Amino acid sequence: MKNFILKGIVSIKFKLRLKTGMHIGGAKETFEIGGVDNPVIKLPMDLNLGKDEKGEDWIVPKDAPYIPGSSLKGKIRTLLEWFLSEPKGIEGEEKTSVEYMVEKFRDNEKKIGAPCECGTCSICKLFGVGNSKVVEDLLKKLEKLPGPPRAEFSDAYPTPESLKKLEESLGEGLYTEIKYENRINRLSGTVEKGGLRNLERVPAGTEFKGEITVDIYSEEDMELVGKLITGLKLLENSYLGGSGSRGYGKVEFTEIKITFKDRNYFEKGTPEKEIETAPLVKITSEEIVKKLKATMK
Repeated sequence: MKNFILKGIVSIKFKLRLKTGMHIGGAKETFEIGGVDNPVIKLPMDLNLGKDEKGEDWIVPKDAPYIPGSSLKGKIRTLLEWFLSEPKGIEGEEKTSVEYMVEKFRDNEKKIGAPCECGTCSICKLFGVGNSKVVEDLLKKLEKLPGPPRAEFSDAYPTPESLKKLEESLGEGLYTEIKYENRINRLSGTVEKGGLRNLERVPAGTEFKGEITVDIYSEEDMELVGKLITGLKLLENSYLGGSGSRGYGKVEFTEIKITFKDRNYFEKGTPEKEIETAPLVKITSEEIVKKLKATMK
């Protein structure tokens, strides 16, 4: 049976810039005449995040938009499911997670569209398996146990510079824009009655800061960090949030800072080890895995 002992934690801190307006939906608690049809998710209260790089207080005010960690996790997981082809389940058949899911659950309509839960691929190890029956089946072959989920995604918040620029351009206490859209009749080419709607968006150019951590239990887990870097690149070539097919949610990781905290960091207070700091476009999964493995020797 595998011995899962935490050897360290990889931290991936990032800055993410919106190349186009982004809409991640939030709750609409009240109905207002002339109000927003589709609001974005916002902070319910002021949030003090400590000091920024300049040593100044980083306070994200109430009603400022943010990117939930769940949105990042779900999108990156989905992109990797379509991208990676790996051995699945106890039978070890090599296929994408989407192929595995459709074949495994094609007779159960409730499962179509669910995330991969084979329990053995990189995606299941990174993001976790929610099906206890799968884990029970894997217990029959102890060497195939996936162990704890490795990746954890924090919420990402707008930088102080972005908050200042948004208020300067939109007005004090305003951090989003309203985009109006029409539904056009395909035959007449005119706007359908009731077809006018509006969506709230976070404006293009806004920058967010967040962090993803990956727990490392073996040298093999370093390969998972490489897969996650691939997932970030896939996200740059896709979109985040809703209405992506209409141009919303194009993003760019302007800075990635990868560090490693080994057991001595937690036991003796030794410094974390810096692995790489660069824009995502200049980072390769292969090189990051190579550098991470070198830190464990």
